[in-house]
Amino acid sequence: MLKFSLDSPKGSRPKAGQLYLMKTTLGYIPAGVTSTEAFFGAAAMLHPYRALISDPSDTSWFPLVEKNELLIPPIQIAKSDFRKGGPFQRIPEKNHPNAIPFDNYFYYTLAIFWSPEEQAFVPITRENEWVPKERRIINYEIHDTNPPQGGTTDKAPEGTYFMTTVLGGYREIEYALEDALAYYGLIDTPRP
Repeated sequence: MLKFSLDSPKGSRPKAGQLYLMKTTLGYIPAGVTSTEAFFGAAAMLHPYRALISDPSDTSWFPLVEKNELLIPPIQIAKSDFRKGGPFQRIPEKNHPNAIPFDNYFYYTLAIFWSPEEQAFVPITRENEWVPKERRIINYEIHDTNPPQGGTTDKAPEGTYFMTTVLGGYREIEYALEDALAYYGLIDTPRP
């Protein structure tokens, strides 16, 4: 089972464009910070890229940054989680590509739980069932706005990543990461 490894030897301040490795019990998942103004300036917007590496010096995943090929939708991570003893290790490589933000970030109202079928964070009903798509409210937030600016929309562009509305929620993020790694064939764990 995937868990974050909370043993980063050095902390750092998140910076837009900077790349990191998220250390987990299964290996390193590369990620990029696209904004430090998320969640009213308390969090960094993080793009987890579609790779799992065992060697921190491996740079074979850099093309994923330029294509913005994500493992799961972007997540908001409290800035304090980038401190020493957290799961994030900054990539010192001077020639690495910069994390590329989306113009808008989409999420469903009350989307907390990971749906393996949709590869998205979606809301549930009181009966613990997925809210049907036609009943979901689609929200969007404009990149790098503090306070957040955006609104609701009737339709999201094709291929949109739907984020969680929670800051933190690490157990659900760990579950989503493990499921997505299996979905993309990066690990051979059975999917739920």
